[in-house]
Amino acid sequence: GLAELVGTLAVVAVAKRLNPLIGGAVAMAACALLFGLMALDTTNAVLGVGLLLVADVALEFGFVSVLPAVADLNGASRGKSFGNAFAVVTGSRAIASVSAGALYVVGGFSLTAVVAALLCLLGAAMLWAGR
Repeated sequence: GLAELVGTLAVVAVAKRLNPLIGGAVAMAACALLFGLMALDTTNAVLGVGLLLVADVALEFGFVSVLPAVADLNGASRGKSFGNAFAVVTGSRAIASVSAGALYVVGGFSLTAVVAALLCLLGAAMLWAGR
């Protein structure tokens, strides 16, 4: 909804000046920080919801900012590149949903947030390395 719109508009505002992979890396690093902060305090619902909203904006910013890089993967078959990218995103979300539920049962919200932060850091490092 609104977070996706804000993230997309933010990319539109800075897209000409920003390398897509750097934009994605910065967004993933921001998500890692936000998830790490969520892991520190699981008792304040207002703070948690606020951090989740900002993380949603950052995640959308990262997703939209790397779309030009996806388009450049195979210039002759951009549709196929986008289709493959969206399939990976959909599959990743499905795996993450199941995994997050299992992590929550084992270690609660803090463990889930820490694992999410570490995965975001991994994504940020991979995007940074590919710039």
